[in-house]
Amino acid sequence: MSNPAETARAARNAAASSSQEGANQPLRLHQRCELSSYGQGEILFVGQTSFSHGIWVGIALDDTAGKHDGVVQGKRYFTAHPGHGIFVRSSQVHIEEAVAPPAISRAPPAANRIPASRSGQVLSRSSIASTSRSVSPNKPAARVSRPSSILPPPSAASAASAFGASARQQAGSPQKRASLAPKTPARTSTAGIASGASTSALNPRTPARTATTATGRAPQSTVARRAVGTASSTPGSTTSRATPANRTPKTTGTSSSRSSRPPTSFDVGEGEDDDDLMAMIRAKLRIAEKKREEDRETIREAERIQQESEQFLVVKPKMAAKQQELQNELKDLHRQEREWNTFKEEHEREMAELTDQVEILTLDKEMAEERAEAASEELQLLKDRVEELQLDIEVLREENARFESGPVEEGEKLSVGYIQLEKQNERLKEALLRLRDLTAESDSEQKQKIAAMEKELRELDEIQASYESTLAKLEQSEALLEDLKIQLDDALGAEEMLEQLTERNMALQEKNEELRLINEDLEALEELNDELEETHIETEKQLQEELDLKEIELREYHLRNDSLEANIVDYENTFVQFREVVLNLQSEAETLRNDKETRDVDRAAAAAEGQAIANLNLKLQSSTMKSQAKTIELEIGRLEASQAKRHLDITSVYLPKKYFEDDKDAVESLLFFQRIATKTEVIKTVVESSTDIAGSLVGVIDERLITICRMRHSLAHFIASSRQISALVQLASIPTFLKSGRMFKELVSIERTIDQHIDLLRREELKEDDCAKDYRRFVKMLEDFEFALLDGSSESIDSDLAAKELGSATLFDLDLDTIAAALGFSKQAQIGDGDTSGLLPTGDIDMRLNDLDISEVLFTPLQELINHIRSTKVPARKLLRRLAALYANDEAVKMEAIVKLPGLGHCSSQLVAFASMLATSFNEYVSSVRTNKSTFELKDILALVSEAAKEAMSSASNEDGSAQMSTSLAARAAAAWKPSLTETTNLGQTVTELLNAATEQDNVHKISGVAPWLGRVEEFRQEQDTAADTQRNYLKQTEDLRDLYKQIKVRDEVIEENRIKIERIAKQLQRSRQDNETVTTLRDDLVDMTKRMKAYEEGNSALQQELEQLQIQYERAVNDGARTTAGEGAAANAPSSDGAVPTLPTNPTTITPSGFFNPNMPTSGNYEVSYLVDQIEALRGAIRYLRLENGLIKGRDLLAQVQQLPAL
Repeated sequence: MSNPAETARAARNAAASSSQEGANQPLRLHQRCELSSYGQGEILFVGQTSFSHGIWVGIALDDTAGKHDGVVQGKRYFTAHPGHGIFVRSSQVHIEEAVAPPAISRAPPAANRIPASRSGQVLSRSSIASTSRSVSPNKPAARVSRPSSILPPPSAASAASAFGASARQQAGSPQKRASLAPKTPARTSTAGIASGASTSALNPRTPARTATTATGRAPQSTVARRAVGTASSTPGSTTSRATPANRTPKTTGTSSSRSSRPPTSFDVGEGEDDDDLMAMIRAKLRIAEKKREEDRETIREAERIQQESEQFLVVKPKMAAKQQELQNELKDLHRQEREWNTFKEEHEREMAELTDQVEILTLDKEMAEERAEAASEELQLLKDRVEELQLDIEVLREENARFESGPVEEGEKLSVGYIQLEKQNERLKEALLRLRDLTAESDSEQKQKIAAMEKELRELDEIQASYESTLAKLEQSEALLEDLKIQLDDALGAEEMLEQLTERNMALQEKNEELRLINEDLEALEELNDELEETHIETEKQLQEELDLKEIELREYHLRNDSLEANIVDYENTFVQFREVVLNLQSEAETLRNDKETRDVDRAAAAAEGQAIANLNLKLQSSTMKSQAKTIELEIGRLEASQAKRHLDITSVYLPKKYFEDDKDAVESLLFFQRIATKTEVIKTVVESSTDIAGSLVGVIDERLITICRMRHSLAHFIASSRQISALVQLASIPTFLKSGRMFKELVSIERTIDQHIDLLRREELKEDDCAKDYRRFVKMLEDFEFALLDGSSESIDSDLAAKELGSATLFDLDLDTIAAALGFSKQAQIGDGDTSGLLPTGDIDMRLNDLDISEVLFTPLQELINHIRSTKVPARKLLRRLAALYANDEAVKMEAIVKLPGLGHCSSQLVAFASMLATSFNEYVSSVRTNKSTFELKDILALVSEAAKEAMSSASNEDGSAQMSTSLAARAAAAWKPSLTETTNLGQTVTELLNAATEQDNVHKISGVAPWLGRVEEFRQEQDTAADTQRNYLKQTEDLRDLYKQIKVRDEVIEENRIKIERIAKQLQRSRQDNETVTTLRDDLVDMTKRMKAYEEGNSALQQELEQLQIQYERAVNDGARTTAGEGAAANAPSSDGAVPTLPTNPTTITPSGFFNPNMPTSGNYEVSYLVDQIEALRGAIRYLRLENGLIKGRDLLAQVQQLPAL
């Protein structure tokens, strides 16, 4: 048999080549195709979509393995049934190759029909040519492909052997194959049918082959990929050989017959002509050559893609440089933006400051002007007033002087008034002069101020103009900034696209390298795993055997350790006794040694004592030997324990990592609660043994005993809570178990405090009150922990029922001891020292009993309460032992049978509070009476009892009301003690009922459940069992990932190629736009040049006309010159009338025929024709020069315009 790994690898290679062939074929609508993950279907859409870029293929699947019905994001691309439509890439589509359409229109006869089990696969659609399906070589049963397949039997053994080898080589490739129909129709043979039947009967594993004849050849492109089974037999043989199903899958199908007759089945054993075989081999050879050509084309295409990739790598640095340039430009733009923003802010700030300054100056100016005007007016008024007063003073002085000198006449008085008027007139003139001067000064100052303000106003206008220009520049800058931002966004988009493509390329390269390395590592790990698997099984067996042996040895060591500990206790006791005996013997020996001489009579007794000593020595020696043996066994036990711990540490390394993440903490939490419960039990046991509470309750009771009883109650409550949580975690669900591991670390401080208490107890420094307070706080923490642990859990938990029952019974038993101690202490409170029976008076203390007997009112109820508690103690002890036995056997009393137990604890707690308050109040009252030497009032004692009952017990309220209504002190005393007596009586009855219910076996049920760590172990085992499947799935997924990577690589190459093409097209489009712009510009220039050329042509025609006119004038001038010459000759022969000879000026300035002045033109009488010709040539040269200069000017302008065009 072939190696499965090689078979799988060959299958994957074949699938990859098949997918490549399918990808290279063109896609057409309504073609049949096949998808590797979804099955077969029909192509209904090929093109681009709106939900994603690229070419997508819409397929309607035959099965409900799709995702939609052809509608994606509200847009319909094709129509399909719901759940049958799907979109894939073209690289994932494998086109099925069609065969020739069947030519048979009528059904075959019933005798020659294909069996019903194969008909559903053989008979396919009659209108559409179906294609073959791939056959997996790993399946034992071969799948039937759609097209028909006829295996032509060879006619000779040599041909069969030659062709069979190639067929077996091609049989392992699971590619799509088409049938090759023989040229000649098959012959129907009953012998062949019989032979097929006999072959099927002899070899049931060989599947029967049924086929019909075909009219034409199948496509030659798929014949070379088809596996053809061969058989070696003679025409007359009745047996045939078939290739095993696990090596060569057999395919069956149907094809149309050449004739109109129905197809007939035939046996493989029938022979055919060698021509058919040779034709088929030639066809396969041609197909192989064609396939080889296709492979060459594929290689050339791959080389072309590689060259394009190299070109992309060459272009990549340029793109990076362009990116760097864009980044630099971006930085410059950012810098310019920051500068413009800074300039804008500074300018706005300066404008605001200038505006504020102008406003402030304007206000200051107005205020200064107003103040100046007011001050000037006030100053003028004051001056006028001063002058008037001075004038009045002078006038008064003169009048006074006159009156002193004598009486004054009326004329003198008038002269005095006149003088005053004159002086006033002078003063007014002076005031006018001063007013004129002040007005002139004020006008000059105002003019200066107005000039200054006008100057400031002009500056303000300039600043305003500057502000407006700056604001316009700012708007332009903002517009430019927006444009730059848009360009920046475009640059960033291009940069991001480039970075994404670069990162994607690098990521794909890294992923390819990683996958290659992973493949190599996995191959090496696969080989290593095979070797390790072999050694692992052997090692596991050996470790299991060693583990069993170690467990047996560990149990033996535990037994030996227990016996050694018992022997150690015995040895210690023996040592103590031996030391005592040795001391006694030493003292006696010393006495005997001193009295030996005097006590000869006692020799016999001494001999007997010596014999006793010898016996004791023998016993001591034997005990010493036993202690040595126990010591040896103890040391060996310690060694075995250390070895077992070491073995556990080594074995824990083999545990999975998942255990150390969660389960380790959960296991430690379980051990933690058990450990703190045990340590607290040790403290409780030591305290009880050192105090002897049971003996103290019978004798004299002190106040410390009550404190110890309270501390013991707190310890027991803590132990019960710890055991309850431990039992809860031990049978909890896996989430609760793991949750306890995450939460218990908050309680680690409790264990440290317990260790401190143990250390204090070892040094005998433990304080009962502090210890009780700590443990009451610990109980509160444990209750909160339990509530948080079960918070949100819906599971019904009764695993802690036994622990709860045992804890409640223990607390009730301890409450009884506390009640007895408190009541006994209350009874023993004494006022004097003369009597020990109770609260009886002494000689120096007065007692007011109100004609009542204190024994009946006080001592008798106390003793009755104590008796009730003692009688209740017996069934409570029995109930405690019963529940402890059930707890040890993982059993508990049903809740409905022991439902009164929590209420019993509540009642006992009330009685504890009542007894404690009673003891405290009695002790304080007696101490105050004894200290103050006051009168002992019985009614005060009864009031203390009533108050304690009212505060501690809920049932005392009604009794207290009835006692208040009664006026008799005896009735009040009875009412005060009645609630406590009733409660103690009810306690005894309730405990008896609970004991009876607990002793009945019908009320007992077994606490069962699965430990959470066993479930976790099962999960670990399942994960370990699925490791092999996971490895296989991983390998399969790795292969799928490799195929997907190839497809992605091809797709990315196509995308990259399209991107490069798009970039090229974009560049070409940009060039074409620039060319169009250049052509448009050149066209405009051409139009301008055409216009200029027309203008120049018009000028040229004008010059030509002028030249023709000059030519005409030249001819006229020649004619005139000839005539003039002839006239001059005649005149020379005949003198003039006045006797003078006419002459011409020597150098006259003449006008040329063209209108130009030429001072050098000869004007002699003999006007030469050659000179005129030279003048005409000169004019033509001037015209040519003007044309050339015009052309040069045009060319220079055109060249300047061309140079201004952007570079291509």
